[in-house]
Amino acid sequence: MVVAALNTHGALGVVAATGRTVSWLAAIVASAAACVAAWMARKSAQLVADEHQVERADRKQRAHDERVALTLEYWRTTYDRRVELRSELPYEHTTAFLVLVARLADAYYAAPPRSVVKIGRKYKHTDLALRDYLSLFETIGDGVVEGAFDIQVINRLDGPRIRALGSTLAATSYLAARQAHAVNPEMFRSLCALFDGLELLASRPEPAKETQSHPDATILWPRSGGSRALRRRSRR
Repeated sequence: MVVAALNTHGALGVVAATGRTVSWLAAIVASAAACVAAWMARKSAQLVADEHQVERADRKQRAHDERVALTLEYWRTTYDRRVELRSELPYEHTTAFLVLVARLADAYYAAPPRSVVKIGRKYKHTDLALRDYLSLFETIGDGVVEGAFDIQVINRLDGPRIRALGSTLAATSYLAARQAHAVNPEMFRSLCALFDGLELLASRPEPAKETQSHPDATILWPRSGGSRALRRRSRR
């Protein structure tokens, strides 16, 4: 009987040890399964985040390409008109242009606000040409402010000339004089934003990979007339 009791006790011990081992293994398996499930959840979330990031990058690139295309299209369609108006005005970098704009500003300042401004016969035609010329760049400013046009493309196409135009207008207070006679209080706001944006770009060092020996519009200009205009401009 003693032997039987010992055998029974030993069997029970083996069963208990086996049960503990099985429980321990089950706990390990459950823990491993939980770790795998957590890893798969993180991996799945990362894949979803990566897909969203790729989609955002694609949307951003498409929006950029659309802005560039719209900017170039506007620049191309208004090229002939800009050349025509420039032929009626002194070159923006010259003293003659500064004197002209200053005299026009004085004429506007001399008239009461929102009254008929009397421009002398000598400057009547150039005043109209300057008005139309600025309207073209006001439209560009509107496009830049609304996110339809790309200001970096504008800067590469004709940034120095536009900045010179803005500097002359600021030095003579021409825009303020014109605005005193404007019905729209927002007049020239987009134009000034364009000038400020181009000045900001000019103040930033250009990345080395984008530096070129002759950064001009020939890179982006689709018509042969653009390069001829640039050559004429460089000889002035």
